[in-house]
Parts: sequence; structure tokens; C-alpha cells
Amino acid sequence: MWIEKIKNDAKKNGFITTMLGRRRYLEDINSHDKQKVANAERQAVNSVIQGSAADLMKLSMLKIGSYIMRLSKRNLEKGTHWVEPKILLSIHDELLFEVADDKAEINQFMKAIQNCCVKECEHDLKLRVPLKLNCCVGKFWGDMKPCN
Repeated sequence: MWIEKIKNDAKKNGFITTMLGRRRYLEDINSHDKQKVANAERQAVNSVIQGSAADLMKLSMLKIGSYIMRLSKRNLEKGTHWVEPKILLSIHDELLFEVADDKAEINQFMKAIQNCCVKECEHDLKLRVPLKLNCCVGKFWGDMKPCN
């Protein structure tokens, strides 16, 4: 079972690693106090899940940032007027962007986000399960409606 493997690895190594290799050390994982061990085991499992999710979000933001920079450079070279999307917030597993009020640009940006956050991350992280992504659009955060 996956959870038992995480606990055993944590006991053996004294730390856990996220999918991108970040470590969290668990000093109480081999304690003689059963309550401290149980707490460290919970932290181990939770840290792998939440830490790996954070890794995925960071990788996605880097990929989106690179995409925006490439597109900005391309539009600058062409002399095309373009309003650069700006990331406003990162909330757990959500990213909030401010984009131009132009349907074509919004659709192009959503396709890019789908590519950056799903296809590229699945490939780079060699994930065995597909990632799912929902894009929503609205004038205000509270007015957002799903687009896909």
C-alpha cells in the first residue's frame, strides 16, 4: 500500500521527498513515543501529497511564465499590440490571471495554459495518471464560469 511505503521510507531515511525531490525531515519518525511517531507519519504522508502538489503548481507557473515571455517577444518583434496576461494570485491549486477582454486572446491563453499545465507537466513529471484542468472566465473572480 502506498501510505505504508511512505511511512516505511520516512522511517528508513528520516525524511520524505516530493515528486521533484524536495525533502522534509521528520525528526520524530523514529521516536520511542508512539504519539510522536503517529504524528510524524501523518506529516510524512501529507507532506508528500501537498508538497508534490506545490511542485506541480510551481512547475506550471514557470511554464506559463515562459510562454508569456515568448509570446510577448514574438508580438514585440511583429509590432502587434498585445496585453500581456498577469498572474494575480496562486491559491492552493488555483491560478488567477488578469487578461485582455478579447475572446480570441482569452481562448489562445486558455489553450496555452492547458498545454503548459497538463501536457507539458504530465510529460516532464512522467505522470502515470492524467492531469485535469478546469479553466473559468469572468469579469470578476466571483463571476467566473467554467469554459471547458
